[in-house]
Amino acid sequence: MSSQIFVDFKPAELHDTSSGTIIVFYVKDPVTGVLARQRIKLNHIHDKRERLKYGRMQVQQINKQLYEGWNPVVEKSGFSKIVSITEAVKLYKKSYAGIRPDSLRSYDSMMKSFNEFCTLYNMSDKPIYEFGRQTAQQYMLHVEDRGISAKTYNNYVRFMGQFLNFCVDKGLAKENPFQSVGRYMSGVPPVSARL
Repeated sequence: MSSQIFVDFKPAELHDTSSGTIIVFYVKDPVTGVLARQRIKLNHIHDKRERLKYGRMQVQQINKQLYEGWNPVVEKSGFSKIVSITEAVKLYKKSYAGIRPDSLRSYDSMMKSFNEFCTLYNMSDKPIYEFGRQTAQQYMLHVEDRGISAKTYNNYVRFMGQFLNFCVDKGLAKENPFQSVGRYMSGVPPVSARL
């Protein structure tokens, strides 16, 4: 098999060296964005012919899984899969099908605002797990700059918190950054809105 590099992985290859037989492949680390080397040692199989036969079968199986989107680094990190912010929004929209029409209009309006923000700051294609506390606060400042009421501001915080909770529940993100975003109370803006 050639050493062709794909965006998220480099296919598995079998290497038989003087130090042993190994399968080597590379997968994209979701945190660093860099291809990380993965090795599987096969020296536990003592018969060399059997070891190579088993190794070739494993290479085929690993490559099939890689082409289907499997990533062992993602598995170890606790994410079910890596999706962009845009994909996460689409998944969330599917989850709230069947709600009342007035709630649906409100949700769609808030998602439209969020999509506009992500487009404005070139974040749409970034993984949802990268959406952190600082970006959440930046988004809420963006929302507040539109001159909305305290009640509407709080509704945005609540809605975005639900969206990020959905992402955490589905294994798309590790934490909900909107838990640390304050709400308006008695006409006083939250600390995060004054940063």
